Amino acid sequence: MEKENHMEEQKQILEQVFGESSESEEDEQRYFVDSMDCVRTEEEEEQKQILIDASGELPDNQEDKHRHFGDAADCNQPGTPSKRVPIWHRIEEVNGLWLCREFLSPEQQSSLLSAIENEGWFTQPSHNQAMGFGNLPLWATELSAYIREVVWLSKYVFECEDGQEYCPLPSDLLWREPLFDQLIVNVYQPGEGICGHVDLMRFDDGIAITSLESACVMHFTRVKTEDVECEERGDAPITKIPVYLNPGSLVLMWGEARYIWKHEINRKLGFQVWEEQEICQKKRTSITLRKLCPTGQDL
Repeated sequence: MEKENHMEEQKQILEQVFGESSESEEDEQRYFVDSMDCVRTEEEEEQKQILIDASGELPDNQEDKHRHFGDAADCNQPGTPSKRVPIWHRIEEVNGLWLCREFLSPEQQSSLLSAIENEGWFTQPSHNQAMGFGNLPLWATELSAYIREVVWLSKYVFECEDGQEYCPLPSDLLWREPLFDQLIVNVYQPGEGICGHVDLMRFDDGIAITSLESACVMHFTRVKTEDVECEERGDAPITKIPVYLNPGSLVLMWGEARYIWKHEINRKLGFQVWEEQEICQKKRTSITLRKLCPTGQDL
């Protein structure tokens, strides 16, 4: 009986999120089912059945059209361990900073890069940034939906520690609509990076950065008046927290990580070092997803 109640509760949650299922909505819901195909545990089969009951079966031709981000891991890829969901890492030094190193498989990364290339934004060497507001491209909407699904799945992974519930993204941010409505795609050539900054306050809490092509180290530095004063007096240097971003990784920033920590990527020679090894730099593409603050409510 408890088992049935648990399944019914999850089904109601999904129906509240997705509403009545149109053909396109069914496609998006199907990503959740596909992301669980690698491991056939009893619990996963129950969750999959919940989604099928809520959205209905999809015709084969509809299912094949929307495979960009459905596979959280490729079970047939040599050396790839089977897992329920990608593993999240909580960066303990920075509250609200989470890293998912295996967010996108190599196939998903390739598909995403192809979709960006098809936009025709970077046809000239001088073009290295593209922005979108409001109605985002389909692939960006799918990426946003996949972020939500992977975070939602993580509720089965993390348990309460010392009375505090750890989650890659708080529920009030995770279930807002839309999750993101602003997009920036940056293309960095070897040696190019970005200076330390806090994202503009015109954007709401909760920022996602997907890293593609070349690995890099992103540094986080806490912004506090006393730290600046200490630095000016020549006291102890401000601590920088390094975070290694491999191709296909996802960073989520919210709360303190979003508002009172600067993030930067210095790709000059000698600065991109991880585990005492210099990172071989190649072209790097990053996708940043944010949500604009409601009109008149900028922080």
